[in-house]
Amino acid sequence: MDVNLTTSILCTRAAGPHMLARGSGKVINVASFASLRGGAGLSIHTTAKTALVGFTRAMALEWSAARRAG
Repeated sequence: MDVNLTTSILCTRAAGPHMLARGSGKVINVASFASLRGGAGLSIHTTAKTALVGFTRAMALEWSAARRAG
């Protein structure tokens, strides 16, 4: 979980304020096909990657709303 999810969240949250202040930037978090389909023996990996996809989408929506409002 730490490698597949936590580090991406921490890096994204650290970079976000700088991108918002600058008015531009891109976040690229790498998920996997497991986030869509899962797989036998991949429950933790699938959980982490699915959470990463959701986190990335949520941050994009939050930051775009903050940029429009700011």
